[in-house]
Amino acid sequence: PGYIVATNLVRAGRFGWISIGLIILAGQMLGAITGYSIGKFGYATAKIHHYKSFIKTHETLQKWYQKCGDKIIFFARIVGYVRPWSSLVAGLAGANFIVFLRYTFWGTIIHIILSLIATHYLIEIWVKYAGSHLIIFILVLMSRFGGLLYTIIREKNKSAH
Repeated sequence: PGYIVATNLVRAGRFGWISIGLIILAGQMLGAITGYSIGKFGYATAKIHHYKSFIKTHETLQKWYQKCGDKIIFFARIVGYVRPWSSLVAGLAGANFIVFLRYTFWGTIIHIILSLIATHYLIEIWVKYAGSHLIIFILVLMSRFGGLLYTIIREKNKSAH
């Protein structure tokens, strides 16, 4: 919904593309830094060493982030399903904060640009093909959740055999 509102504000002439992008960037960076801080300094981090089942997972995360944390951070900011949790996990894994900021910034910039472009064109299609709203809605839903649904069905079929 945020990108729809942002795109409509630009279309109405209330903001330019760059200014609306910077507003979104500020919000997403603030959220990412908050998530990172919760992961790094929050209650779960303080208590994680008391649970043996989490110690191995925590050690694995730390190794992944030491080895390729910059790539994980960058691509996690672009992928919608993992973006909300990626900052928390980066903090929990002890990712370097400056590296986290750098790759979060660039990944978020790409995500914002792609999302604003996609939303702009989806609104154009929505207005142009007003009689086909149900079909457009189903196609957008499938594009957003089709991969997830396919994975769930595939896993159920594997377990059935």
